Amino acid sequence: MILHPTFLPWQGFCPWPGLILIHRSRRGDESLIVHERTHEEQMREHGWARFVWRYLTRPMFRMAMEVQAYRAQMAAGGSLSIAAHNLSTGYYLDLTFAQALEMLS
Repeated sequence: MILHPTFLPWQGFCPWPGLILIHRSRRGDESLIVHERTHEEQMREHGWARFVWRYLTRPMFRMAMEVQAYRAQMAAGGSLSIAAHNLSTGYYLDLTFAQALEMLS
């Protein structure tokens, strides 16, 4: 199920498998939906509780999951430069834009 709330502090969010939230302003952004569906699959693969715990407590795990999701997003038409910017600024990973760009390329 995909919902489009007006107030969402992120562009997209998958709190658990089966529910994806996409900010109303990004409705119809298929590449963002692919990104969130990738997180949905990651949760199924790792188990929801284990995924959330690792994502919140292990920066290297969070980075690996986001790199995978951004690569899927770019394959669906998302922008490399926007993905690198988001990865370098939005996840408390202490990455420069150049480092993020290299990881995603």
